[in-house]
Amino acid sequence: MKKLLVACLLVGLVGMLSVGFSHKEGDFEGELEIFHEDHFVRGAAEHSKGRDSFYLKEGEKRTPLHFKEDPGLLTGDTVRIKGKHDGTILTVESLEVTAALPPPVPYSFGEQRTLAILVNFTDNTSKPYSLSTVQNLIFGQISAAYYEQSYGQTWLTGDTVGWYTLPMSSSPCNARAIATAAQAAATAHGVNLAAYGRYIYVFPRISCPWAGSAFLGGSPSQAWINGNLTPFVVSHEIGHTFGLYHSASLDCGLTTLGPTCTKSEYGDWMDTMGRPRTGHFNAYQKGRLGWLGYGESPPTTYVDTDGLYTLEPLETDTNGVKALVMLKEAPAPGYPYPAWYTIEYRQALGLDKSLGTTATTNVLRGVVIHTNSRVGAIKSYLLDMSPGDPLSDWHKCALEFGKSFHDPVAGITITAVSGNETQAKVQITFTP
Repeated sequence: MKKLLVACLLVGLVGMLSVGFSHKEGDFEGELEIFHEDHFVRGAAEHSKGRDSFYLKEGEKRTPLHFKEDPGLLTGDTVRIKGKHDGTILTVESLEVTAALPPPVPYSFGEQRTLAILVNFTDNTSKPYSLSTVQNLIFGQISAAYYEQSYGQTWLTGDTVGWYTLPMSSSPCNARAIATAAQAAATAHGVNLAAYGRYIYVFPRISCPWAGSAFLGGSPSQAWINGNLTPFVVSHEIGHTFGLYHSASLDCGLTTLGPTCTKSEYGDWMDTMGRPRTGHFNAYQKGRLGWLGYGESPPTTYVDTDGLYTLEPLETDTNGVKALVMLKEAPAPGYPYPAWYTIEYRQALGLDKSLGTTATTNVLRGVVIHTNSRVGAIKSYLLDMSPGDPLSDWHKCALEFGKSFHDPVAGITITAVSGNETQAKVQITFTP
């Protein structure tokens, strides 16, 4: 009887502890880790999707996080969280950044020392790519693309090593385990990991549901290529490691902006961080990296007075203004960042040469306008300046020369006046 009583007391105590832990409320502090997955569907951006998984790292412990809205932070930020832990997931009620990593600027400049590690598995020892193929793609084609769109300020150098057969099965999908084993294998073969600031793991197609994945930011940065060694996928994932989120679009039906809008995660069809195309990042994304409006980068003009402004093509490596930026919405409760209008002028040059072969587009006959998210100020949205056009693929999204867009809430009228191969003229008018 006494033993039974003790057993019952122990069971009750364990139950009380379990209940207490499963609904633990309080403050939690650690390092933020953001793992992004890209589920691309070829030729169908509206069906493609991305997924962010958030974790709080406390030493060796990693706790999944649930945010009500995207916090707009980067891997490596140290945060203090107030929330409720249900035993598995910590639901975030409020968050304070106690030690933020520096933004992408200035770590998005200069030589980017990168290591590509080719690996396979005990149940899949295939080697679908040669080392020279990977080397030429990353440090040739993709490096040249980053050099061009950064106006000669950023490029990739490094090495390709492998193939290493990891002492693990390819299933279940475990990106972190692949990274740990790949780094161990490279070290065992004499590779000095400390000589590189970026790691890319390349392997044959396995059960992971994504084509590519990456940590958003982080040092060293890390990206995974799951049997999809294409210029777009690799360049897109490298963009995430620089700290870029997606270049999306905002579809408000028969109007450019309205109360009911649909966000398309990969909707910016001209941008490598949008649909499958290795084109220039848009001006808002370039600004986040410091490639526009920072230091010796080409300038951005912040507009707050009426006037006729000149834009040079986004693709040209000149000292002319590449973007016009004006305030759309100021910060407000629940929206800690301002929203901006960012205007750019595109021409069929360099990486954007294919714009000249897209017969249905009006992009070369006007200016392109984006806005941004107000929660984290990290995602850009392409706006449709030809709402209601029967063309459903966004190719007619530009504000054509001779036409105007008016935002009565912000009190801004944007008129695309004229343009040629070297510049565009834009009239900005402010009204109460």
